[in-house]
Amino acid sequence: MNVSEGEVFKVSSVKLAGTFVVPEEELKNYLLIKPGETFSKKQITNTQELIQNRLGLEGYAFAKVDPVPTSDDAKKEVGLTFFVDPGNRVYVRHVVFNGVTKINDEVLRREMRQLEGGWLSNVLVERSKQRLQRLPYIEKVESENTPVPGSPDLVDVEFEIKEGPSAQLGGGIGYSESQSFILNGNYADSNFMGSGERVSIDLNSGRYSKVYGISHTNPYTNIDGVARTLSFTYRDVTQFVSASSDFSSESLALGVDYGYPLTEYQGLRLGFSAQRSSLITGEGSADQARSWVQTNGDYRQQLVPEQDYGGGFIVPSTTLDTTQFDTFEIVAGWSYDS
Repeated sequence: MNVSEGEVFKVSSVKLAGTFVVPEEELKNYLLIKPGETFSKKQITNTQELIQNRLGLEGYAFAKVDPVPTSDDAKKEVGLTFFVDPGNRVYVRHVVFNGVTKINDEVLRREMRQLEGGWLSNVLVERSKQRLQRLPYIEKVESENTPVPGSPDLVDVEFEIKEGPSAQLGGGIGYSESQSFILNGNYADSNFMGSGERVSIDLNSGRYSKVYGISHTNPYTNIDGVARTLSFTYRDVTQFVSASSDFSSESLALGVDYGYPLTEYQGLRLGFSAQRSSLITGEGSADQARSWVQTNGDYRQQLVPEQDYGGGFIVPSTTLDTTQFDTFEIVAGWSYDS
């Protein structure tokens, strides 16, 4: 196969013509190909798309931009004229979601940037599609603008949605001589009862170690899209009974986290957490460890009665030294969503 690329042509001039619903001077900013540059079909196509997208923001979703070249074979030059035909301004009658069975309608509509009754904008439709696609319980999204019969200036924007799994459930059971039965379980649902809210629960329990956690995230606490996460965690580890450690610990933590949208793509995060931790030593702990607990934090002493764990395993009564610490944390951050 023989391929001949032909002669290389330069661009002699670039002009706009046709009907301008957007000022011509503004549209000139979207001309990617300039006089004196090598003729490039790719740059011409990109210029067409940029101008069409700009017209689409004004509701001219079916605008046409046709490049017409005028060549001078002797000079190896091409003059380009982009003819702009905006067509009719098109409005959106309905926004429709197809294929949805597990998601509440309002959860999808709050992601829309293309609104019913407004001009049809391909840019806003695409952004709406992106926002739907990023939801963790949606697997795939396609969009189509369907003309309304008998109304050339109206369309229905239809989103074909394929839902994905939103919930995860796990658990386990184990046994050891020292810990006896060990149970753990976790549940998380990012679309709890179709609300678009996330709920997660974690449970881990053994004879000497217990960890419980629960959190709830509402991505839209108000119409401005402020997100809020509430969390609770409890942890109890009896180390000086279950392992060769001088300390045992118990902690309770509460947290609240807010996300504030600043722009369509940027957001501010502000979080606050409070934790109360108890550090405990027993009579078998090292003197240095007991001394540290007695001289730091909010110290107190308690008498624990004898405990029978079964199987002949009995822990005699003992005196525990306990100290408490309260900690507070504030977290701020910035996010960018493309």
